[in-house]
Amino acid sequence: MHHLVERFRFQKLIPDEKIVVDPMLIPAKGLLVRLFPHKG
Repeated sequence: MHHLVERFRFQKLIPDEKIVVDPMLIPAKGLLVRLFPHKG
């Protein structure tokens, strides 16, 4: 996980995704993301 965060920028694919409480907070559609390599 450290290497993913260090090497990529994350963008949510569903910006206004709803959060479900059951009893923990969970993205309704699974928190889809697109990864972009950091420049530099």
